[in-house]
Amino acid sequence: MSAAIPVLDMQEFVGGTADQKANFVQRLALACRDVGFFYVKGYSKELDDLSQELDTLGRDFFAHPNGTKNTLNMARSGLHWKGFFELGSELTNNLPDHKEGIYFGEDLPLNHPSVERREAMHGPNQWPEDAAFSEPLRSRFKPAVLRFMQELTQLGQTIMEGVALSLGLPADWFRQHFTKQPFTPFRIFHYPSDGAPRGERWGVGQHTDYGVLTIL
Repeated sequence: MSAAIPVLDMQEFVGGTADQKANFVQRLALACRDVGFFYVKGYSKELDDLSQELDTLGRDFFAHPNGTKNTLNMARSGLHWKGFFELGSELTNNLPDHKEGIYFGEDLPLNHPSVERREAMHGPNQWPEDAAFSEPLRSRFKPAVLRFMQELTQLGQTIMEGVALSLGLPADWFRQHFTKQPFTPFRIFHYPSDGAPRGERWGVGQHTDYGVLTIL
C-alpha cells in the first residue's frame, strides 16, 4: 500500500483524450483499491470560487456568539437534523468531538413526500436570516450553500462514472441503479485551536462514514 494520496485531475476525465481518460480511470481504480482516498483537482472554476466563498462565510458564521448561532440549533429541526451544534455536543465513539458545525441537506418543503413520511434527515434547512447575523450571511449563505451542493453532487456523479468504468461497467451504471436521487448531506465544521492540550483531544474521533462517497 502506498503512503501517498494520489492527486487526480478531473479535466483528464471530463475533457481529456481517450488515453488520458483511460489513464485517469486506471489511477482512480488503484486509489480506491490500494489507498482508499484521493485528491481531485481541476473540476470547475465555479466550484473553486464557491469553496472560497463558503470558507469566508463559514468563518463569519462561527465567529458569531453561541446565543446567535443557537437560533439555528439542530434541536429545532427534529428529525430533519439540520442546523447548528455547539462545540463538544457531537459524539464519536461516545467521546465528544472538539468541533462545532452546521448541517445542511437537500432543502425540502414540509409537504414533500419524504418529509411527510418522516424520513430522517429530510426536510427544510435552517438559514441565518435573523438580524443578529451579519448581512453577508443573511444574503449570501443560502444561495452559496445550495449552489455548492449542486456542484458537489455533479462532481460526485462524475467520480462515480469513473468508478463504474474502473469496474468494467457502463459509465452511467451508478446513476441508473444507485445514485439517481442521491442523499447528499453537507456539513461545515469549525475545529477550534483552543481547549485541551494537543494529543488529548480529537477534532473528530476515528470513524467510518456511511454512504458510498464522501467529498471533503
